Amino acid sequence: PIALLAIPILDTTVAVVSRLYRDISPFTGGRDHLSHRLMRIGIHRKYAAITLWAASGVFGLLAYAIYQSENSIFAYIAGAGWVALLAFFLRIPSEDK
Repeated sequence: PIALLAIPILDTTVAVVSRLYRDISPFTGGRDHLSHRLMRIGIHRKYAAITLWAASGVFGLLAYAIYQSENSIFAYIAGAGWVALLAFFLRIPSEDK
């Protein structure tokens, strides 16, 4: 289930960490979600959505592979991919300054 929800969990994690880092309440709205960050680096809104949907699909396939496989390599791949995406999105500035 965690792999299936990897992108929504990543989005929430990035937004909360970003807001806490800037001393803003995590319950305050803002433009620090994944889609906003993708648009900030120049990706059009439509392609930002498609990118996040595709990433969700990849994690969905990994979740299925984890479920079907007796080998845990797919779980490590999913975990490493999630950490890599977290690092990538946290490096993109959260607000236009």
